[in-house]
This record gives sequence, structure tokens and C-alpha cells, in this order.
Amino acid sequence: MRGWLLLLLCLALPARAETISFRDTEGRTVTLADFAGKLVLLDVWATWCAPCIEELPQIQALHQDLAGKGLAVVALSIDRGGLPKIRWFQQRTGLTGLPVYLDEDREAAAALDVRTLPVAFLFDRAGRLIERFDGPHDWAAERGRLESLLGQ
Repeated sequence: MRGWLLLLLCLALPARAETISFRDTEGRTVTLADFAGKLVLLDVWATWCAPCIEELPQIQALHQDLAGKGLAVVALSIDRGGLPKIRWFQQRTGLTGLPVYLDEDREAAAALDVRTLPVAFLFDRAGRLIERFDGPHDWAAERGRLESLLGQ
């Protein structure tokens, strides 16, 4: 059953990730194509989402430990308060080492068919969706799998 669900979710998403765009903290438009050649963990979150806040330290740890091995973490905030709100949140929580991107208009979230938070997407080095994670996830437990995918 899970295989069929994943297939249906994949069909609802763009065929390739490069069509999804958002902004970086400098205001530049970024697409997932900008991360070509990397394994991409795209985590959609918001400062008002308690489960998102709980898993962000694990996601930051993955970024800090695996970025040098080819993992690109894209922490995509859908907050409407913009960069000032995100910076305040990062300072308050100590998550200043997390690469944050903005989707204030929620166009990327719509393209990804985001219906719940948190939600994360794992894309392979060619930009193809490997897996979608709806709801909270234990990212520390996922570390071994990510390291294995990075070793390919």
C-alpha cells in the first residue's frame, strides 16, 4: 500500500525538482536545480509549528555533519513574516547554523502539494524525488540511510 501511495504522491509533484523556486536570505531566487549533484533534503516548516521546531535541531545536525559529504539541507520556511521573523526565531532557538530559505507566498509549498507540517522531501543527485515524509520524523534515525545514499 505504501508503494502505491508514494507513486501517487510522486505523480502529483513536478516531474523534476528544478521547477520549484523560493528565495534565499539575500532575496535571490533559488531552485532545486541550484543544488544539482547533491542529495537534497527539503524540509518545509514554520516558526508556529511545534513539531517542526522539535525536529529542526536534528535537521541542523544533519546539515552540519553531512554537508561536506554532498547533502544539501533546504529548510524552507513558509512564514509570512519574512527574514526578520526567521532571524529572530533562529537567535531564540540557537538554530543559527541551519541554511534557511523563504517561501512567503507559499508557491513552492503549493507546487510540492504541502498539506501538513512538517513535511520533507528527499531528492537524489539528479533531482528526482526519492521519498516524501509527511508529519514529524526522527531524522537522527534516518542518518544511516542518508550516509548510505551519499556514499553512492
